[in-house]
Amino acid sequence: MVVHSNASTDPKALKILTNVDKKYTQYKSLKIEFDLETKVAESKPKNEKGSFVYQGDAFKMILPQQEIYFNGSVQWTYLVSQKEVQISKIESAENPFHPKYLVKLYKSDQYEYQLISTTKSEAVFDFKPLDRKESVFKIKLYINTTTNQITKVQWFEKNGSNSIIKVKSNTVNAKIPNSDFEMKTDQLKGIHIEDLREE
Repeated sequence: MVVHSNASTDPKALKILTNVDKKYTQYKSLKIEFDLETKVAESKPKNEKGSFVYQGDAFKMILPQQEIYFNGSVQWTYLVSQKEVQISKIESAENPFHPKYLVKLYKSDQYEYQLISTTKSEAVFDFKPLDRKESVFKIKLYINTTTNQITKVQWFEKNGSNSIIKVKSNTVNAKIPNSDFEMKTDQLKGIHIEDLREE
């Protein structure tokens, strides 16, 4: 099969990705519970549970060793093992785990993609960066074509490491307080705060 960029001429592939993009864009909010497996080169895989929540431009990602909160203008990154919180002011945040980021890869001029396989209810895509210097050389996206939702994502790195997210559940359009996307640093004890915002 021919590899396509964002100017795809494969109507089947484009239709699937457009439907998924439209589905996630229409959500007012989405909470995802997932299993994350990470494998560094020849080491044994490490398994963790995590969650990702977004509402509008805000999002929150919770993992055992890292938490990220973004309220639309300020981002808090909590590095658990380092006992440090980094605070930065940014206009927008692109998180590689964010469903909205993943479902728009097909529109990006930085990736080429290929529809690898399809079954009655699943489509599998490979996305490869056009910049061959990128450490991640391939992202594999698994889509349930019945629900138009992502079920699994794999990241493959040049150093032999890879990560797999398996979606366990989706909670759609629940009302989430805006305060949930702001980290309560005053509730953390013994943590170094690195405030990178301009004075």
